Amino acid sequence: MVDMLLSVRSLDVNLQTIEDKSALEMCLLNSKDSWRIPTKLIELGANVNRIKESTQESLLQILTKNNLEEAAIFLSDYGDFNHVDAEGFTVLHLAAKKSLSNLVAKLLEIGANPNVQLEKSQMKTPIHLAVEADAVGVLEKS
Repeated sequence: MVDMLLSVRSLDVNLQTIEDKSALEMCLLNSKDSWRIPTKLIELGANVNRIKESTQESLLQILTKNNLEEAAIFLSDYGDFNHVDAEGFTVLHLAAKKSLSNLVAKLLEIGANPNVQLEKSQMKTPIHLAVEADAVGVLEKS
C-alpha cells in the first residue's frame, strides 16, 4: 500500500498530521531496521530538517530523545546534526546524555562539534552531559 501511494506523482510527503508529524517522522519512529521507505521518502523530497515549533527540535533530536539510535544514525547522513533545540542542546549533547555510544561515534565521525557551549544549556558540552549521566560507553568511545 505504501509503495502504491509513494508512486503517485502529486504526493506531498511533507504534509503534517494534527500531532505535527510527517510521514518520514512516523516511519522512523516505527522503523525496525528497514530503511527502504524512509530512503524513498527522502528521495521524494521529505524535509529531514523540519523543526518542531513548540520545542525547536529537529527530527534527528526527536529520534535521539526516544532512544532510537539506529534510526538516528540512519538520518544523521541526511539531517543537520548541529541544530540547537530550545534547551540549547545539539544531537551530540542528547546522544551523550542518553548514552547512545554508537550515535556519538557516528556524529563525531561526520563532523559534529563536541565543544558546543551555550548559556541556555548552562555551558555544558556533550562530555559534561556524558559524565553527569555516567555514560561509560560514550566516555570510552570519546
